[in-house]
Amino acid sequence: MDELVVANDIPVGPFLLKAPVGRGAMGEVWSAVHQTQNVRVAVKILHASHGMEPSVRAAFHNEVRSVARLHHPGIVMVLDYGSLTREAEEASGGRLLRDSLYLAMDYASGGTLPRPRSPLSWPRLRALILELLDALAHAHARGVVHRDLKPGNILIATPADGRAGLRLTDFGIARALGLVDQNAGVVSGTPYYMAPEQILNQTRDQGPWTDLYSMGCLAYQFATGRRMFPGTKGTDLLRSQVYDSPKPVRSPHLPEGFQSWLGRMLAKRPSDRFQLAADAAWSLASLGDPREPDLRPTLPPWEQFLADENDEPSSSSHAIAVPGRLVASLNDPNPALDLLSELGGGDTIRVDLEQVVHLSSENVVPVEAATISQIFVSPWDLAKVALASPPSSITDLQPPFSESWRRLEGERPSLRLVGAGLGLFGLRTIPLVDRERERDVIWQSLHRVSDSRRAEFILLQGGAGYGKSRLVEWLCRRASELGAAVSLRATHSPITGPSDGLGPMIAAHLDCIGLSRKECLQRVTAFVREHPLARRNDADIPALVETMGGFEEQEDDDKLPRVFFTNPEERYGVIARFIERTTHSRALILFLDDVHCGADSLAFVKFLMELQDIQSQPVLILATARDDLLGKRPDESALLHELATMPNVYQMPIGPLQPADHTALVGELLGLEGELVGEVAARTAGNPLFAIQLVGDWVSKGLLTVKEGGFALKANARQQLPDSIHGLWKNRLDELLASSNAVGFTVALEIAAALGKDFHPKEWEICCQLAGVSIDWSIVEKLLATHLLERGVMGLSFAHGMLWESVERSAGDARRLRRHHRICAEMLEKSYLNGSLQIAERRGEHLMRAGELGFAIAPLLEGAKARANLGEYRTAYTLFDRREEAMKALGVSASDERWADGWLARAHVLSTHNRLDEAQVLVDRVLEVARHHNWRRSEAVALRELGLLRFTHGATAEALEAYQDALRRFDGLDAAQDEADCYLNMGRAYYFRSQHVEAEAALRRAMFIQQEIGDSVGRAKAMRMLGNIFGHQGDTALSAHTIEQALEVFQAWGHRFLVAACLNDLGEVHRLYGNPADAEGYYRRSADAYVALDNPSVSTPRINLSLLLIAKGDFYEAQRVLEMERERQEKHGTSLDLPWIYAGLSPCAAGLQDWARLDKVLNRVDALLVQTGVVDPDIPSCLERAATLAFERRQPELARRAGNTALTQLRALNDAEGVRRVTAFLGG
Repeated sequence: MDELVVANDIPVGPFLLKAPVGRGAMGEVWSAVHQTQNVRVAVKILHASHGMEPSVRAAFHNEVRSVARLHHPGIVMVLDYGSLTREAEEASGGRLLRDSLYLAMDYASGGTLPRPRSPLSWPRLRALILELLDALAHAHARGVVHRDLKPGNILIATPADGRAGLRLTDFGIARALGLVDQNAGVVSGTPYYMAPEQILNQTRDQGPWTDLYSMGCLAYQFATGRRMFPGTKGTDLLRSQVYDSPKPVRSPHLPEGFQSWLGRMLAKRPSDRFQLAADAAWSLASLGDPREPDLRPTLPPWEQFLADENDEPSSSSHAIAVPGRLVASLNDPNPALDLLSELGGGDTIRVDLEQVVHLSSENVVPVEAATISQIFVSPWDLAKVALASPPSSITDLQPPFSESWRRLEGERPSLRLVGAGLGLFGLRTIPLVDRERERDVIWQSLHRVSDSRRAEFILLQGGAGYGKSRLVEWLCRRASELGAAVSLRATHSPITGPSDGLGPMIAAHLDCIGLSRKECLQRVTAFVREHPLARRNDADIPALVETMGGFEEQEDDDKLPRVFFTNPEERYGVIARFIERTTHSRALILFLDDVHCGADSLAFVKFLMELQDIQSQPVLILATARDDLLGKRPDESALLHELATMPNVYQMPIGPLQPADHTALVGELLGLEGELVGEVAARTAGNPLFAIQLVGDWVSKGLLTVKEGGFALKANARQQLPDSIHGLWKNRLDELLASSNAVGFTVALEIAAALGKDFHPKEWEICCQLAGVSIDWSIVEKLLATHLLERGVMGLSFAHGMLWESVERSAGDARRLRRHHRICAEMLEKSYLNGSLQIAERRGEHLMRAGELGFAIAPLLEGAKARANLGEYRTAYTLFDRREEAMKALGVSASDERWADGWLARAHVLSTHNRLDEAQVLVDRVLEVARHHNWRRSEAVALRELGLLRFTHGATAEALEAYQDALRRFDGLDAAQDEADCYLNMGRAYYFRSQHVEAEAALRRAMFIQQEIGDSVGRAKAMRMLGNIFGHQGDTALSAHTIEQALEVFQAWGHRFLVAACLNDLGEVHRLYGNPADAEGYYRRSADAYVALDNPSVSTPRINLSLLLIAKGDFYEAQRVLEMERERQEKHGTSLDLPWIYAGLSPCAAGLQDWARLDKVLNRVDALLVQTGVVDPDIPSCLERAATLAFERRQPELARRAGNTALTQLRALNDAEGVRRVTAFLGG
């Protein structure tokens, strides 16, 4: 390369540039020193011409954001960044231009890691790999994937640099986990080290395992002295990375198992690789010693590392040939120092810029989609990737759970450079201070969860800004670093937004954000296949997709499988199995943030904790809640009270930091002088958030000046100190917007706050268009840079709930907030024509907050019904309450029929929720008021609900009377759906009364109306019932055909409960057919379907299956099935099916000649029949069989008792033939 010219000192921030040490097409790297402390640093500068290019600036800012939040000995430390001044331009003689972007980093005087010529010794190789894996574990735990690991991006620091060791650098193409890649159309990386998913542009499949593949390439290179696929370049190299395996690494100087470890690192499918850096590190460290020690003579160090990249090593290079000083133990604290001493490194770096960091590099490939199609010429090429064989087997070793979360050695100390770091404030991760006791308690809880594989729940409760969420975030990161657990996070807001709740949490984990329903199905299918359960359940695939929600309907979506959840437990069961799949190999931290707004998530926690006795899971659930808001949320408070009574549930109060710890936190923020540290600590009174934001405010306003002891406030700034965090945030935003000449942006930001703490950019843009304001995205970037806004998985979010509240408060003070909410409601109405689960309730809530109470009434009712249809009763009741609040506030007249609409909808939900007495009160109220005001429609609906209540109570005659009255009042009204529902319910009542002719007539009428209005599911319900009638009439062929037609509809619409019911019906039909083999198959499929739903109706097919087994004489299997069901029902306190269960157990006991058991069973049968009044043909059939078996085996007393109970049932059934038969048997 050309000789580089040493320049005069050039001021850049608090640094003086000394000399360029590397350069490329787009910029330079300079050595520099701190002006007052004389600490050596490296400064990367983008040329102004290239720095204006959006892609280059984006890569630069991405590197700053990525590295600034990392704080690890093995990762380069970013010290400051900003733009060059005119003074720097003049001092450089015009070589450097004003406004060029710069980035200051700690200096690594050893240069970049050279490529080796011959293999490293095993101790050195192992130490090098482990050091890099430790750095990767830190980055991955903070959501950063490097994506360009290679020797040129690994720096060597010497003792002269403060601490010797390796440093990962150049995070320019790093990707934040969970965020959609902004450059998803471009493939970037260095081909020799790129993972297949990078080359194939599968950005959603990239993660920690992507860097581990690159680490495998490095390990291969340092173990063999050559790159993988040497001599291969261009598209051939890319194809080899995707399809080909490198030559095996065989050497007696490497331990047995190294090749298998390397095979796991280099597996083509991401799921076949180690998933965390900690896993790879532990597995590597667990390998034994090599079979043979290395005693060969060494090569000169530069020959060892600087070979031509295409040279094949000689056969002798498989042996270790390095100087003795390089053979270090695993515990060597500075393996890179030994490397440097052997390489003879000096104080000056003179290397190409591409070896230091990628400003522009021919080795970094942007590959357009067209190029990819040239590399992979056929669909079969792509298929071969998915079908690739897994790598050689290696024991799946995971790190043992660490007894302590503390590092064995201290954290890397920050470089305290006076005057540096202003540009990074808000991007750096503030270290967690104190909370030692809380961290110990939570870590111990995670340890118990991991060992026992049983869930625990901890509620972190306290005031705003005290660091509840920070504490949980710390645990998630530390557990990931150590391989102890993975984590999921769900957020919650007062106005439910698109990123809130469990569904978006799952979508983010599976990287499904922004995908269509079809694309989500493909990703979820792959996840389910790669994470199988002991009991296969493919029905979980569409069900898991359904939990995500929020899809924009696409063409042909109606052809995709759907799922309709009949109750919350069904949905919670799907989520619980998702967690079970996720926790197959390690524990899970389930982080539920702001659960004072998360009733549904808390209900799921209750479901999961109750599940532990049946199916325990290693899940530590950590929830945060604010004291000041929890009291205003009755549903969440009630759920937390219920949870508090359960085992393994704990509460952890989080208060302000102690004065000494708070002072220590303030001291970590920026490098303030001592006097100012004390003043900040005193003013913010133990509130970490207040302290961080106060210093951030000074940074953004330029109120800090450099003094000898650190940053200090300028003299005129003392009077500007705010007394509250709300005042502080208002001042910060006002200052930022005013300095940007964008006061109009204030309105746009207020609209974002009206949408919620988390908001979708698309919704925000539409709202702003409706409001007649524009979004200045350059200001958005400033808000992101100052950490006032954050990027989230669904879009953007305010950095803290209190900041969001501050913006809302400001809008309210300016009397603009109601208008903003009105615009949000208008946006939702216009943008979601196809409807969505939460759109109606979101519209209703925005209209309530806009003061448009009259317009809020209808969407709130619609939202309540939608929630009730999913079985989310708590949320439905809350929306009913909000609706009534609106009507009362409006002073709606008692003669307004909208009152009846709400009462009837609530009554229907109460009835479904089995709160029959409360439902009856509302129905009676509506009947009285409707008759008084002559509300025919409301009276008709109330009569239909009355019929349902009477039917539920077993009063079928009275139910039929109510249905008939309802139909008379519906006559002449536009109420086709209500009429069809009435006829369907009438058919069911007639069927239960064995009035099959009347039932068929009612059901056919229902089907006619349903056909007219396009209610295919309702029509299938009628068809199913009609099929059962045909079976009772003896036409089993028509019965089976009709039920199968209904089954197809239920499967198409995803009504899994009705699918299970149809399978049981078909089992009954085939039993009547005299086809026991097919009947047994249907019963078992039905039972499996109910089990998959976690639905108690599983008892029906199990009992039917046991009756079939009894008829076959398989008493042992029948007893096993019935006992399983008996235990389940008695454990959960349900008794509905116990009469059939105990009746079925009687012939089992007799058939197995267990006479003592038969005695107990008959006693229980008699008691249950008296208690319940149940009469059913299957009960005397079982008892008659038991009596016959007992009599044949000379147990006359037991035979008589069983026969008498059977006789009582037969008389109640009016079964004359049965009465005569049993009477004769009893000798009467």
